[in-house]
Amino acid sequence: MNTRQIYSTFTILLIAFVFGLTIFIISSEPLPLGSDTYFHLRLATLYSHGNFSGAINMMFQEINYPYPPFFHIVVLGPIALSSNPYLGLRFLETLFMPLTFLATLWLIWKYASPKAALFTGAALLASWSFVDGTLQARPESLDLLLFPIVAYAVLNAKKKTVGIASAIMVWTHGLASASSLFGIFMLKLKDKTWRKTFIYTVAAVSPIITISLYYFGNAIAFWGLGQTSTSNPQQWMFWHNPFPWIIYYAGLSLLGIPFFLHRNKTPLETLLTYAFIGNSAMFFFWADRWLQYSVIPWAALFGIGVSRLHGWKLYTMLIIAAVWTALYVSIYLLTSQYHLWWQPGN
Repeated sequence: MNTRQIYSTFTILLIAFVFGLTIFIISSEPLPLGSDTYFHLRLATLYSHGNFSGAINMMFQEINYPYPPFFHIVVLGPIALSSNPYLGLRFLETLFMPLTFLATLWLIWKYASPKAALFTGAALLASWSFVDGTLQARPESLDLLLFPIVAYAVLNAKKKTVGIASAIMVWTHGLASASSLFGIFMLKLKDKTWRKTFIYTVAAVSPIITISLYYFGNAIAFWGLGQTSTSNPQQWMFWHNPFPWIIYYAGLSLLGIPFFLHRNKTPLETLLTYAFIGNSAMFFFWADRWLQYSVIPWAALFGIGVSRLHGWKLYTMLIIAAVWTALYVSIYLLTSQYHLWWQPGN
């Protein structure tokens, strides 16, 4: 029996399923999903009409913190200027999650195996943190899409791609992006041939990093421990009821954490480990985003680790992954059927 072909077939089917699932979720509601989407569209509308002072005032009135402008100007700008911006947002929402899923599984397939890619896909799909982080049309969605691309470019020593993609990430989501990239850059600094790339990238993102650090106290005040159950439910749950919430929100990807202890890591596993360690800084100032940015390293390490198992251990993990994924997919489908995704006015 050609097990590689079996795992390859199921991985391709899972990718196709995620594309279909995303379209089903988006089409289940009449308007774009998620409250953040509308905030970013309003910012993009101000930017696209040249009202930069209005955009800055809006940011400080609502979140008391400056957002980097790349996503709003380059990605959402044309949509904000279109005759039907909500349709444009819905189109973006059909792309981010499946493309991020595809890019991540392609990376794992290429540098590990189709078997590892299949288990990685199950861990992503069975994690609310992945769905929440990629389904809405907002800056972290672009960040999560670019992360596997950066990882691929690092593994292939494509330094220009790494520098450009990393700069776009930081100009998209500021310190959150820098946190997700920090570990990777620290790993590559051991190699002298990467230091020029590091210097150029830091120079390119230094304005947004400087501004973000200057207003870092405002970020802590807005997204930190001062949240209430109504102002930011996810942040509040993280700090006030952490264990049930983290288990539910991070889902199956949490099982990737034990595989950090695996010895004799491959270059990809080492890269993922450093990415997660560097990203830990986000834990203190943006807890729910920390889970979103951790989901790809955790899920990938889970997939690679499980792919090495054999016999009853493999079959046990296969059953756990299948049941866990089926449960979460059922939740997504029921949420869509009963129209429980966030909509304006809800």
